[in-house]
Amino acid sequence: MNTLFCFDLPKRNKPFFHTSWLAKYLSGNSTCGLALYTLANFKVPSESSPELLQYNVIHRKAVAKVEQEYRSKGYEVFVEDANQFWINTTIGASLSGTPDLVALSSQESKIIEVKTGQLSEESQLKDQAQLEIYSNFK
Repeated sequence: MNTLFCFDLPKRNKPFFHTSWLAKYLSGNSTCGLALYTLANFKVPSESSPELLQYNVIHRKAVAKVEQEYRSKGYEVFVEDANQFWINTTIGASLSGTPDLVALSSQESKIIEVKTGQLSEESQLKDQAQLEIYSNFK
């Protein structure tokens, strides 16, 4: 018996990919093509929960700490929204991402993703894939 999945979600005007979605798929953490297709082609509501709100507070504090560390070393540091990018591809899809921090000095540039949870091998693979996507857009 075949199961047909029906979505009662608004369709996007054109496919849209966020780097965090692609990173899960590219790292092998998610192998469900349907999930990636759904996120790319439909406006899926984001969940709002007390856990997510708590994570956001913890993450913002961690980002601020790392930002201060790099500033004290003489880097010029750009934080989250200042780093957001949107790319419209030649095939009609959009790609967007927001590195937590970009730190620049006269010698080097660093793209930094701040992580606050336990680092499993699975999450490290996803994080590495996400940084590799970002590094292609220096």
